[in-house]
Amino acid sequence: MQVFLIVIVLVALVALTIRVLHGIEQRRSRDLAEQTTPLPPLSDMPATETSLRVLDEMGTAQPSSAATWQEEVKTLRDSGRYQDAIRLCSRQYPKQLAFRQTLITLRARVREEHDASEETLEDIYETALMASLSRLSGSKPARSDIEKIAACRHRLQEIWQQLGYQNLDMLTKTDQRLLTEHWGEPAGHADVTRLLDQH
Repeated sequence: MQVFLIVIVLVALVALTIRVLHGIEQRRSRDLAEQTTPLPPLSDMPATETSLRVLDEMGTAQPSSAATWQEEVKTLRDSGRYQDAIRLCSRQYPKQLAFRQTLITLRARVREEHDASEETLEDIYETALMASLSRLSGSKPARSDIEKIAACRHRLQEIWQQLGYQNLDMLTKTDQRLLTEHWGEPAGHADVTRLLDQH
């Protein structure tokens, strides 16, 4: 009788473990699908002179029907068409994967330049700010919040001094080093929400 009860308890534990693992796998699949599902473009957001160059004008880079936008971005990046790749990524904002692909493209441009230009460093920092804001706001940050960051482009060095780099997850150690070499060590490392509170 005791053996029978032990077997029943073991079977129940195995069934419970399988159910929990299945639920975890379903959540992972759902999260992955959310990261790669296309979102509507931000094309109805008014472009301003100070907005990030990747949001200014939606160029001619159109993904082919046979390739995903990520594959198209990689193809454009590999062929040296960085600006087209960045425009294509910007159409997928505010997905974290789109910000990540933009940063990968910008880093490729830095490697080709052999010396990071002011424009490229500003693009890297601004993209990291927008990605951080997007993550804080959930999957759909307010357009006004993204516009606030884009409108602050002329003040990026000042923002660097206030916000620094420690709370911007998308910046790599190399990005941090390049920005620090170019703009100096920041005075502080605040959260991106501080930038939004100031405007």
